[in-house]
Amino acid sequence: MTLPPPPPPPGLNYIAVISPVLRSVLLGRSFLVLLPLVYGLLFFSTPKTRRQPVFVLNVFNICLAVAVGITLDYRGVRLTLDPLSNFGYPFDLSISILGIIQSLLINVGRAINLILLSKTLVALGSGPNAGAIILQKWAHAPYTKLEWFRQLIDVR
Repeated sequence: MTLPPPPPPPGLNYIAVISPVLRSVLLGRSFLVLLPLVYGLLFFSTPKTRRQPVFVLNVFNICLAVAVGITLDYRGVRLTLDPLSNFGYPFDLSISILGIIQSLLINVGRAINLILLSKTLVALGSGPNAGAIILQKWAHAPYTKLEWFRQLIDVR
């Protein structure tokens, strides 16, 4: 019969206990890197651009990511200091919800963009010389660029 290993000295812990938590701490740090992005966004914006919906949604999305980073850091530090502590279901659910909201907002934005594009094309398609008008609107409307960028961001 083998004896269990002796406990580590005070202030130290076994690698087997620390390694699962280390990924969580590093992941949380990657979310907190967004703080300089917020400062840059606020510094280079003008009062006119701050009223745009895109600016407001960018700030909201960054705030959600920072909230996820803070909660993951809290969880990682607490599990490192007390490996036997357990986080309840609501804590894991809140982190999951914060991670899902960003993807959900992108998909809602894509759906709204598609509806606006369809409405514009239907309105332009009923008049005389509809083909040329639709081609001109298609070339200069922001709908296709917005959809392209949202597809670029939406990775599943």
